[in-house]
Amino acid sequence: MTRAGRSGLGTRALSRRLIVWTVVFSGALALLITTVQLLVEYRRDVDTVEQRFDLVQHGYLASIVDNVWVADREHLGTLLDGIVHLPDFAYAQVSVDGKPFVERGKAAGAGGITRTWPLQREYRGRQLVIGELTISADLATARQRFVERAVFIVLANFVKTVLVAFFMLLLVDRIITRHLEKIVDYLANSSPERLGTPLRLARRPREDELDRLVAALNRLHADLAANHEQLQESEARYRRLATQAPVGIVHFDGTRHITYANPCIASIFGVAPESLPGLDLDGLNDKRLLPAFAGALAGRSANYEGEFAFAPNRGSRQVAVHAAPVTDHLGEIVGGIAIVEDVTERRRAEAEIRELNALLERRVADRTAELERANKELEAFAHSVSHDLQAPLRAIVGYSQILVDDERNRLSDNGRDMLGRVIRNTHRMSELIENILQYSRAGRRALEKGRVDLGALAHEIAAQFGPDYPAAHIRIGDIPAAVGDPTMLEQVLQNLIGNALKYSSKQEHPEIEIGSERRDGHTVYFVKDNGAGFDMRYADKMFGMFQRLHPENQFPGTGVGLAIVKRLIERHGGEIWAKAEVGHGAQFYFTLDGTAV
Repeated sequence: MTRAGRSGLGTRALSRRLIVWTVVFSGALALLITTVQLLVEYRRDVDTVEQRFDLVQHGYLASIVDNVWVADREHLGTLLDGIVHLPDFAYAQVSVDGKPFVERGKAAGAGGITRTWPLQREYRGRQLVIGELTISADLATARQRFVERAVFIVLANFVKTVLVAFFMLLLVDRIITRHLEKIVDYLANSSPERLGTPLRLARRPREDELDRLVAALNRLHADLAANHEQLQESEARYRRLATQAPVGIVHFDGTRHITYANPCIASIFGVAPESLPGLDLDGLNDKRLLPAFAGALAGRSANYEGEFAFAPNRGSRQVAVHAAPVTDHLGEIVGGIAIVEDVTERRRAEAEIRELNALLERRVADRTAELERANKELEAFAHSVSHDLQAPLRAIVGYSQILVDDERNRLSDNGRDMLGRVIRNTHRMSELIENILQYSRAGRRALEKGRVDLGALAHEIAAQFGPDYPAAHIRIGDIPAAVGDPTMLEQVLQNLIGNALKYSSKQEHPEIEIGSERRDGHTVYFVKDNGAGFDMRYADKMFGMFQRLHPENQFPGTGVGLAIVKRLIERHGGEIWAKAEVGHGAQFYFTLDGTAV
């Protein structure tokens, strides 16, 4: 039997089970309804008998009392005959003094209904009991009607249920079963080659459950076709990668047999590629690789490197091996994989690099020694400049001042003016030399980092400048402590606060603000003023040596202070920048590496 035939039987069996359960449920429901209906009708028949008893009591009892009183048996028998002929009544009896006086019919069997009434007569103002009336109703007829109706209703419901079940069988087979057989046959004969063929049912589209099922199956097949194509492409791609990989790849199963080996590992082992699949690991040329492979089968990743003799014609080779276990979807170890790389040339190159590094380190040491000697010579030169140049400058200032003081009367106004210019420019030159030396020392002096209370330092510097700028209003905000060289950070704040006071001194109400803020998780310190400001187009020049953005006669200075500040900030791993607007003040911001303490 074909798969399609078996599938057809399976779907018909489903139909049969559906019909059987339909028949069982319908029959049980019909039986329940019939039982309730018959019980109701039987109860109605019994109630009718009870009503007839009431009819006898009200319609016959008075006449029977009169006939018993006059002892007219003939008329009394006629009355009892009328009662017995009523439906379901079987027996009637009049007894006097406990003995039968007149009776008609036969006594009812078990299950009947019997009623008894006393016969009373008023005589001389008293109620006399002159006899007793007993009537029995036989319910056998009612039960017979109950059974006949039950048999008829059950047979009618059985026939109806069978006909409905047969109709449903035909209907289910027509509407569902044959299409299910088509779907099962389509699925049973699916293959990668047929994934692109859509399923179609032999009926008009109705947009019902079957059509939605077919549409879902067609979408599933389309997705499977696309995934199958992608899987084939992926498999081909990874096969090319493994085949063309510059390292050896070998896969082995739990029985220690090689299941895959790429061409590179065959080249490393010095064997033909087709000879490795199926080979036991014990058959490898060099047994020193076995511990790494055994570790992978035991669930351990292993790295091993050494010099091995695989191919006699190639000599010994340096190889690095990385082996790892391979597990199934349950996590059970089913084999292992190893990457074998020929690192002979790499190790040779590394040895050469080590030799070159050693040579480079020796050259760097030599150059460092030369640089240290040059720095010492530069430091000695700086000392010489600070002493040898300052002495002639002091002499020039001294002699010029003597000429001004002693020869004032013999000098013309022009001569005195020129000597004044000589003195002022000599002082400026001395100041320039001192600033250059400070800039040089800022780059050479070793950092001695510690905790620096910048807030207290700012208050101290502001107090120092107070007498020179009495009109200035200085606000110092909350400034967290920093980690840095105290002397260098004091020089940074001194230069920035001094510049702010100098460039705002021509304002009517100079305002200086010193504080900090958080930006992107870092502390940013600032010094702001409402002074002359500057053009932001030249902001990149202001931190250079001897760069000035204002005339000397307006704001005196050498143009070295901000260069020194920048150098000190950078030595702390931070940065400095400025924002300004001409006539509306300037703001200088800087950060320090590791400011949070």
